[in-house]
Amino acid sequence: MATTEEGYYDQGHSTIRPPLFKGTNFAYWKNLMQMFIKIKDYELWNIVTKGPYVPMTSIDGKVVKKTEEQYTQEDYARLSKNFKAMHILYYDLDANEYNPYLYM
Repeated sequence: MATTEEGYYDQGHSTIRPPLFKGTNFAYWKNLMQMFIKIKDYELWNIVTKGPYVPMTSIDGKVVKKTEEQYTQEDYARLSKNFKAMHILYYDLDANEYNPYLYM
């Protein structure tokens, strides 16, 4: 494997690991990430582009957010996908690019 000047190994193209963003070539990385996420699960791509799933219910004709006690197995499965999408996005950032204050 070839090393870079920062001491990292080149990752190549993997179907298991997302491409690592090191602060350069954003357009190239962005295209790789789009394909990586879509191949993993297209529903994850919808979460990335349209926002996370929020369990909702109708009470007296008004749509409101469900309480955790009202969650169904389907809600938990869809909420899990929110965190899978976040995990992929966090995992692919170099430590120098990650700023935890932007994600809270």
